Parts: sequence; structure tokens; C-alpha cells
Amino acid sequence: MQQTKAYEPGDLILSEGEASRGFCILKSGTLEVIKGGKVITELGVPGTIFGEMSDILGQPRVSDVKARDEALVIHIEKSIDDLVVEDPSIAKKLIFTLAKRLEQTTGMLENLLPDTDTLSEDHELEILVIDDREAMVEQIEQNLTNRPWKISGADTAGKGIEMSKRGNYALIVLSLNLPNAEDAMDFYRALRKNPRTKNTPVLATVISTDTAMKQRGRNIGIENFLEKPAEPRKVESMIMQALRLDTTGLYCTITDDVLHISFPADCSDFDKTEIVTSAPIGITGAIDSGIRKAVIDIHQVSEFDESFLKPIKQLTKAVDGAKLEYAIVGTSEQDQELNKESDDEAKLTVFPSLGEAISNISKKEAETAKTEEVPEAEEAPEAESPPDDKEVG
Repeated sequence: MQQTKAYEPGDLILSEGEASRGFCILKSGTLEVIKGGKVITELGVPGTIFGEMSDILGQPRVSDVKARDEALVIHIEKSIDDLVVEDPSIAKKLIFTLAKRLEQTTGMLENLLPDTDTLSEDHELEILVIDDREAMVEQIEQNLTNRPWKISGADTAGKGIEMSKRGNYALIVLSLNLPNAEDAMDFYRALRKNPRTKNTPVLATVISTDTAMKQRGRNIGIENFLEKPAEPRKVESMIMQALRLDTTGLYCTITDDVLHISFPADCSDFDKTEIVTSAPIGITGAIDSGIRKAVIDIHQVSEFDESFLKPIKQLTKAVDGAKLEYAIVGTSEQDQELNKESDDEAKLTVFPSLGEAISNISKKEAETAKTEEVPEAEEAPEAESPPDDKEVG
């Protein structure tokens, strides 16, 4: 049995929670599907089937359907079982509708679930931190304030498991030093058994002296570790590495056609190593972008000493080897520290400002170009030897 009903704007067509039999087909107009007082989707294509899932599953309807404007709706008051036997053409359309809906849902899930192979640091993503110390969650949140990333915390492995089932986390930061040592191991195994989270990256935090727990983490398959305590940029860098994001931008940026290699104000040994490691990638990126200038900027460093000489010389060698014109920006005190034991030939020139450094680079570029334009002097032909007047006898 079927009948066509006319509805005015705002009329209720199907009601959430009611027992169901049969389904509906939109003939004309536009309908709103409402859940929890919010419109979650609209139906406006004539021939659209709706309300069928409640009949198929034998459950009450899960949402309201109202008319947004004047609408005609065909009500099919037969069970799906009867319909499949009596009207195969409608059954076929119903199957097609279900297939399309599944395809759309799959597409939505693909968009919701983060793909760490294509992430960039500008993506809005969510990170779950499992640590019994709230201070650790707050520290990570503070370290990542410059990122559009949301940090959620769980103080037990059990809460972490429940949250990981519901959320779409791009990364899970897991403490291996929870009060019960087995909790972290059990959480990781459960995470990998769940098809939904089996590929979610994990960054394990562990007390630097707890080598045994770190080894246990390796044994069950954890690859990324952050030793505690950790300085802010190390936290940020290790999280980016776990997400397979490029960390070069933490120290190397391109501004006004100049590669800028910067040492942070509170530069640590970790920073020095990271700067030297990331510089070749930054240099390659600059060259690929057609950039031929580089500045090594140390002027922000608050506590400068002789330990900076080695990484700076490594950087100058790298940019020079790539045939980039470069200059160093720093204070007079840093200049003196860098060159206190250097002879004139090995002395590094340090400029007090970025403007002066770039001006010097431009001057060197102009001199190089002028030299290349001067044609090489043609070699004068060798003078022929005068003929020998002596007779050969």
C-alpha cells in the first residue's frame, strides 16, 4: 500500500523514536533531517528514498524529517521483505540508494580521518596525550601554541582507549611511565588491534634514565620516543617527526628571496644539531625556488659562546658549497667571540643588521656578475723566429 501526502513548511513527516514500517520517497519539495534540534542534512532530489534504515534494522526512527517548504511525499507502507518479493523495481532502487549512501559515508570518513602522508603543519588536527600528570598535557599544549592543533588529554590508559575509539587523532603521545607499567603496553597493543587505529602514529614519552622501559617500548613496535624532561622545541620537533612533517621550517625560512637560517634566542645543543641537519634541505629548497642568497642569523642568541663556532662553520661550508652568496648577522660581541682565535684568512664577517648583510650580498653578486662579463684577454700569437741565415753545410 502506498499513498501520496502533501506537507506545508514545518510539517513533521517522520518523528524520531517512533516505530517504523515501510519508508518514504520524495516526490517534490525540500525536506530537512533533524537530529538533536540541528539540521544535519537536506533532501531535495525527487525520487530520494528516506526512512528505510529503521525498517531494515527493525529499530525506532533515529531523526525527525520535516518539510522545509511545500512538499509531496510518497509513503510506502510495506515492509522491506514484502517489497523485495512484490516490486523488484523499487527494491532495486532501494539497494542503489543504500549503496550511494554508503559511498558518501565512506567519503566523509576519509575526509575526517587524518592522512599523515599528506599532512602539512597548517592542517587542523587533534593530538591525544595519555599521561597521568596534567602538567605534561599542558606543556605540550603550550609548546604547540603556534600550531592550529587541538590537544586532548587522558590521565589513564583506560580513558585513552575509549577516547581513541571515538576520536580521529592524528597522533597519540603515550607516557611509558604511567603508575602501572603494564598500562602503556596494554594500551599500545589494543590500539594496534583496532582496525580504526592500527596505523595511528604513536610518540612515546619516557624518563631519560629509564632505558629498560624504552627498550620494552621498542620490543612491542614503538618507533618514536621523546625523553623527559624535554625542551619546548624538541617537543615540537619530535611531534612533527612522528607526524612525518618536515621540521626544516623551524629554523630555515625564505623571506624576500633570501634563505634565512636562524638560531633561536634560547638556542640549545639540540637546536644547533637540528639547524645543521635541516640546513641542507633548506638550501636545496631555496635553490629549487631560484634563490641564490642566504643569511645565517645569530643575533637573537642570548647566551653566545665558542660552542657556536663549529655549527656556524658547518653552515658557511654548506651554503658556500651550494654556491649561494651569504652573510652572517650578529652582534659585535658575537663577532668577537667567533673570531677571537681566527687569523685574517679564516675570519668570519659579521654584519650588525639584516639590511647590511643583504646589501653586502647584493654587492658581491654585482661584482661576480661584472667579473663574468669581462672577456678573457686573447692570447697574443707567438712571434715567429727569424729565419736562420746560416747555411747548413
